[in-house]
Amino acid sequence: LLHEAGHLAARREGEITLTASQQARYTKAMRLEPGTVSGYGEEGGQSEDIAETIALYYSAKSNPDPSVMRSVRALYPGRIAVIEELLESEKTRLQARRGTN
Repeated sequence: LLHEAGHLAARREGEITLTASQQARYTKAMRLEPGTVSGYGEEGGQSEDIAETIALYYSAKSNPDPSVMRSVRALYPGRIAVIEELLESEKTRLQARRGTN
């Protein structure tokens, strides 16, 4: 379920919501960071890697042990930075949309 939510968070109306800069940084992080978040992410290219990273992010964030998120950030600092930017921009966009309705 978190994986599919990751696809929704990374896409709006069928378009990837990453900016060109975020896209470039994420691609670079995929090259530089150790492996992929999961085997499924490796097989499905960047779209699946983003969804798997978002699923990992939410799993780690919801874990009561803060060392879990620290470990995820240490393993995938570039990916997590882009995901946090993406989620924050989507949160801001949705809050602004609610304010105008």
